[in-house]
Amino acid sequence: MIPADAPFILLEVAGPDLDPDGLTRRLGIAPTWASELPGPLAMWGSWALATRDQVRGNRLADHLRWLADRLGAGAEILHEDGVVGRARLLAQGVPDNWDRDVGVDEVQRARLGLPLSFVVFVKGETQIQVEHVEFRDP
Repeated sequence: MIPADAPFILLEVAGPDLDPDGLTRRLGIAPTWASELPGPLAMWGSWALATRDQVRGNRLADHLRWLADRLGAGAEILHEDGVVGRARLLAQGVPDNWDRDVGVDEVQRARLGLPLSFVVFVKGETQIQVEHVEFRDP
């Protein structure tokens, strides 16, 4: 059993007028969760796929590989003009707790072609802290 506090990555696509059901059909895979809520100017849709309970361990490359393999060629859809929304990768957990190998991680992240940020929730803090990591050649 995977511990509840195990690190995971969330691939999130969200934005005004995003149709989660339409994105599910186009990608051909079911999301971990999806929603559509009315907003002041437009419907706000979100679609997410998480590695939680799917990938064991804290090796960043394994989580990125699972997402890239699951999406396959569908990753290109996330970059098309017809997709209304912003796609991003959010790594949940303290960055130091992830087992990282920049070269291998970048190969897998590049398959998705999306930015990767680490989202850190600090117990007792009222602010959410986000660390954005940009991979580049060593």
